[in-house]
Amino acid sequence: MWALMKEQAIQVRKQDVLRYVLGESGYHPVEVSLDENYLLNERYEAFDAFIYDSHLKKRIVQELDYINFCKEVDKLRRMSLSGELISKREIFSMCAELQEIAPKKVLVDDSLDVSEMPVVDNKQIKKIFGLDGSTSTFGDFKMTAEDHALEEYEREKKKLFEGLEEDE
Repeated sequence: MWALMKEQAIQVRKQDVLRYVLGESGYHPVEVSLDENYLLNERYEAFDAFIYDSHLKKRIVQELDYINFCKEVDKLRRMSLSGELISKREIFSMCAELQEIAPKKVLVDDSLDVSEMPVVDNKQIKKIFGLDGSTSTFGDFKMTAEDHALEEYEREKKKLFEGLEEDE
């Protein structure tokens, strides 16, 4: 059975980011938004490069905006909980900025949602069977989808920093 991935719109709230960063909540802001959308408590768990669906026992690799958001939220949470001298005002300001870069959508597995019939996507079928013209190297087979997503994140980050160095 093929997984039916769909983009799920989410809305990350500033107060959820703040509560998570301060350690008042153990739930990642993306988890809170997803669980509210589906009215299912603790179905989803947010990680650096993927979301874990506990009902399907499956990792769902996410896109770069999600990865960037998670890494920045985790970085601020570590700083906040480590006892570094950061004012509450500064933390609140950073949480507002994090909310602005939060992903507006995430990928979820839709195979439990039987209300919609699957739509045949020829491009996706070609991609699954390797007929889309993309070529793989031997090393690609050793890497997981999560590894590929993190590698893409690192490439984008490197491009950004190279652009900053050229501006100086």
